[in-house]
Amino acid sequence: MLAIKPQCSLKDARHYFQEHLTVGDYYAEGQHVPGHWFGHGAERLGLSGVTRMDEFVRLCENLHPHTGQQLTLRQNTTRTDIGQDGQEQKSSNRRV
Repeated sequence: MLAIKPQCSLKDARHYFQEHLTVGDYYAEGQHVPGHWFGHGAERLGLSGVTRMDEFVRLCENLHPHTGQQLTLRQNTTRTDIGQDGQEQKSSNRRV
């Protein structure tokens, strides 16, 4: 089953990997089911096979999982939104 969940912090992304990409699921009856790289983005980065934690974390840090090269120029940008309370709130403008 494919479950995509956008992450806004590295801490949350690591937790997601540990909780969802390294444990079994209902259909696997408790067996370990590793995550796999797939899709156009993975293909463009030369990623294939089983997703390892160190590679996943490097990608979340905006680094190429194999070479460590920075992937994009922008790093920590923010935007200002108006919250439900009417106050300005800064929010991350990027997802991990």
